[in-house]
Amino acid sequence: KQESIFTIAYYALDYPSFPSPRLRVIEPYGYLSIQLLHGVNFSGTAVNISVDIIEQADVILVQRGFPRAETQKVLDFMLESGKPIVYETDDLLTEIPDSHDKPIYKQIKPYITAFIKKAHYITVATETLKKHYQTLNPNTYILPNLIDEKKWNIETNKKSNNIITIGFYGSRGHIEDIKLIEPALLSLNKKYGDKLNFIFVGCITEKLKALKNTTFLDFNFNYLEWPHRLANLQIDIGIVPLKGIEFNECISLIKWFEYSALAIPAVFSEVSPYKDTIVNLETGMLAKNNPAAWIKALEKLIKDEHLRQNIANNAKKQVSEQFTLSAKSHLYLDFLTTIVKSKA
Repeated sequence: KQESIFTIAYYALDYPSFPSPRLRVIEPYGYLSIQLLHGVNFSGTAVNISVDIIEQADVILVQRGFPRAETQKVLDFMLESGKPIVYETDDLLTEIPDSHDKPIYKQIKPYITAFIKKAHYITVATETLKKHYQTLNPNTYILPNLIDEKKWNIETNKKSNNIITIGFYGSRGHIEDIKLIEPALLSLNKKYGDKLNFIFVGCITEKLKALKNTTFLDFNFNYLEWPHRLANLQIDIGIVPLKGIEFNECISLIKWFEYSALAIPAVFSEVSPYKDTIVNLETGMLAKNNPAAWIKALEKLIKDEHLRQNIANNAKKQVSEQFTLSAKSHLYLDFLTTIVKSKA
């Protein structure tokens, strides 16, 4: 393994197995063989925060909800260290919707906002997110979410029956998004009956849960296990409904990447970021946020296996060429190189 060119002191209060730490920090910097020193260690329910690592680091990286009253002394120590400090997030944590499954972010918003203003650099996943955070700190950079193609290179077992499985996954905070398309799914269920199955992971409405052909599974935040878990669900059509609110329009394309990596065609709400990248009927299906549009899009895919295959192949090709660590991880290295040099 090549010798590390940079050392990062990394501070996050999410477990290292969670999606954001893995996607935004551990996997891209690990791929680049950059040394990551964890300033937060979890043992059972205890959280231990150490500042000793800061001295040997080139960069301090603070993620998501780390700024809060309890960490203020640590943040002050960082700011006095003279090291370049990066605040990193892939969500609009300064504008949390009421339906979000982690209300803590509303409570700690003043601390996050204050720290964003004081940090030397901000890194975000999308252009829309950059526009929001730039108003608080002009040194905001886009480091796109990327997937590790080695982890997603999974052969899926072909199903032995002709039942079409429609699948959704997401945290409990997506309940309002599912409600958007609930009438469409109930209508399709009525029409196609036992020709359809539904799988929901992490979030579901009571009416959809009551259907006899619905399977509901808990959301497991272990991102290391996720590629195989998603592949094993044997979904034929993925669904990604999203209300057109500010918070949602700042999210990344990660669900499109994941479905595409496994060659699963999917239907997405016609909102940013999906409508900005996905080409309708070519790399995915886009549907306006009303039941009729969702019924039309889903029926098209249910009836047309050739279209499903086409979309899956096109999307998989685009994601593997443009949105993987091997394709774009150099952006993370370029960013680090720039900020370390500018501080030297």
